[in-house]
Amino acid sequence: MAEERSLFVNTEFNSEILGIIIKRHWLTPLFFLILFFLIAFFYLRYTKPVYQATSVLQIIEENEGDKVLGNTELTENTDLSEEIELLRSDVLFTKAIGKLQLQTTIFYEGKIVTRDLYNQAPFEILVYRFSDSLLIGKRIDIGLVNNKITLKYKIGQKNYTLSGKPNEHLSNKMFDVVIRPISLKSFNEFFSDDQIYFQFNDSEKLKKELHQNLTINPLDDQAKTIEISFVHFNPRLSYDIVNAVLNTYLNYEKEVKQSKANNTILFIDRQLDSLSRIVRQSKDSLNQFTRTEGISDIDLMTLNLSNNINELNHRLDEIDDEIATLRLVSSKIQSDPNRIEIYRLIPEMVGKKSFDAVFISQIEELNKLLESRDDLLRDVTAEHSKVKIINEKISNRILSVRRSIVVTDERMKIEKNAINTKIAQLQGKFIALPEKRMEYDRLKYMEELNNRYLSLFTEKKIEYEISNAGYFTTNRVLSEATIPTSPLTPKPMLTYILIIGIGVLIGFGFLAFRYFTFNDIISIQDLQKILPEKANFLGAVPLYKRKMRYSQVVVNESSKSRMAEAIRSLRANMSFINKDAKLIAVSSSISGEGKTFVILNLAGLIAANGKKTVVIDLDLRKPKIHHGFNTENFEGMSSLISGFVQLDDVVRNSHLPNLHFITAGPIPPNPSELIQSERLAQIIEELKTKFDIIMIDNPPVGIVSDGIQILANADVPLYVFKANYSKRIFVKRVQELFEVQKLNSLNIILNGVEGKKSSYGYGYGYGYGYGYGYGYGYGYGYGYGYGYGESDQDGGYYTDDEHEEKPLLIRLREKLFNLWKSKKQKSKE
Repeated sequence: MAEERSLFVNTEFNSEILGIIIKRHWLTPLFFLILFFLIAFFYLRYTKPVYQATSVLQIIEENEGDKVLGNTELTENTDLSEEIELLRSDVLFTKAIGKLQLQTTIFYEGKIVTRDLYNQAPFEILVYRFSDSLLIGKRIDIGLVNNKITLKYKIGQKNYTLSGKPNEHLSNKMFDVVIRPISLKSFNEFFSDDQIYFQFNDSEKLKKELHQNLTINPLDDQAKTIEISFVHFNPRLSYDIVNAVLNTYLNYEKEVKQSKANNTILFIDRQLDSLSRIVRQSKDSLNQFTRTEGISDIDLMTLNLSNNINELNHRLDEIDDEIATLRLVSSKIQSDPNRIEIYRLIPEMVGKKSFDAVFISQIEELNKLLESRDDLLRDVTAEHSKVKIINEKISNRILSVRRSIVVTDERMKIEKNAINTKIAQLQGKFIALPEKRMEYDRLKYMEELNNRYLSLFTEKKIEYEISNAGYFTTNRVLSEATIPTSPLTPKPMLTYILIIGIGVLIGFGFLAFRYFTFNDIISIQDLQKILPEKANFLGAVPLYKRKMRYSQVVVNESSKSRMAEAIRSLRANMSFINKDAKLIAVSSSISGEGKTFVILNLAGLIAANGKKTVVIDLDLRKPKIHHGFNTENFEGMSSLISGFVQLDDVVRNSHLPNLHFITAGPIPPNPSELIQSERLAQIIEELKTKFDIIMIDNPPVGIVSDGIQILANADVPLYVFKANYSKRIFVKRVQELFEVQKLNSLNIILNGVEGKKSSYGYGYGYGYGYGYGYGYGYGYGYGYGYGYGESDQDGGYYTDDEHEEKPLLIRLREKLFNLWKSKKQKSKE
């Protein structure tokens, strides 16, 4: 069934479901709590604690020598990442653990946990010789008997033993060690109970294993702080390794940096020796040359020649500039010059040495004439006599300017040629200086260069010596390592809180999961909440606690039993639904919900009331009716519908008066075709002529749809759910029967309601219309009046004791019902 496999989720709070979940599974959270407590206990009991030692280092470098010299060039700017890599390096770590006594490791073998006794044993092992690598990692047991030490170990299949006194050499071809007690009293007591052994360590392997536990982390780049931490099962070893790494770093850093400065000073000393010899040779060569050649003041002569050539070259540049200006003036002086352009020429000529005042005044006069003409043309035409006079003056001025341009140009060319000649003469003199001058300069230059290098190296040597003498590291240990007393992991309190918390969450999560996915129908109220509005709740059937392999008629066992009263209640309510009903059909969602039990006991009650009743088993796939009557299933409905037998051949009498039954017969290969055939309808009509009530046990409609048509045609269609067995999602099938199959009505019965949790009853009414009733608790419901009557509990109770007299109120109700029944019978007659 698809609905059964799908996941149902409760979306509303239901205290009744919550109570059932707590009652059924209250041990689950306790179980998980105890389980996870035990997990935490054994985890802490058998897990080796890990300890962490930590130190914080601040990198600060100062150089008092640099402060004296007033420079910082010689002090390197410390990069934090470089220091971190140095602290992490194999070289530094190897130096650090080399200072610790890690050639051997002593172990304490307890009953549960083996501990590393580094620096905790009352003795130490001094290794003087170790020559056999086969012993690396091998267990060597240490025993003490009568103040005599015994070493036992095994290589391959051969056992070795070595004995001696404390502080004496215990040696053979493989090793030579001395076991030195730190305290004789503690030493003797130490070997009293447990196993003590040691092993020789592989230095490389040990270094790699320990190096993995070292952590170097930058804390603050600005403050230049670094955290050094180490984790290990032995707290003292963690502490010692952190301190060893820290001290090795501080010493290593000072040695390396001072060694670098010393090497630099040594290099400078060598260079100074060489430069001193070269400087002396250069000075001697220069003195010898000046004395031999008689050169006294060649520098002054060279300087004067150079200055004169420079001055003449500067004058040539000025002349070239003036010639360019003259070309510009010549290009602007045309037959009809533009006044604005002429005006702009005047500033260009001012300050030029070659332009005399007469030439400049001519340009200025030409500008004035052009300005006058422009002013006159605003009042008269170009043909006016005054304009013509001014034009004539302008032409004359242009001619004079052009003549001045020619004269000025010739003068500048002459001056330029003269300067070039002078420069050539001076350059000839400069080039003509004797080669002795060149040799003098070379020797002078070499002397000065060598003197500069000698001075520079001398200064650097002094600076490095002062710097090296004043260098010291001020790296501060902000947080010193301490021997850890509490483990890093596991932390007992946190472990208990976390693991037990997980157990509690899982336990209550399981309850929450069971609550949200609770899918059982548990009570009448629960079922009524989820039933469709069109469905009629007919009543409840209590749980029959006596074990039965198959459903049987039990209503006849006691007329005062809860089961009999519940079935009577169902029968009474059915009469209100359809008092003339002849065909009653029952079905359910799946097998096992008790539809066969309900139909058999209803049939037994109806037959006991004098109605000729027949029960038909139409569950052709899984027949059960024949088990209820303790008979065989040789022939039945399948044989009858198929036409192999007649109706009278399959109708059987039960052990109860007026109760007959027809078994399912042999299981056919085509049950759906038989149930939906016209022949079945004919058989039912024929049965109606022979019996007062026909009750049909249909197959579960939640699995197959064979019996839906029978339910639709029944006078009273019944649908059975079972408390704490049927799923809430099965109610969707009831909704489908109304919406898809178009059933007009469906009457719901809740089977298997447990004792104190049950609430069931019946009601009846009289007058016009019809009525039905129901009650909560142990009691009867009743109703009366015209139209619709509803019953409710009225303080009554029910007992299973057949011999206990019913309360007065209940007996009055029964008398009222019998009176109403007799009246109805008389009215029919």
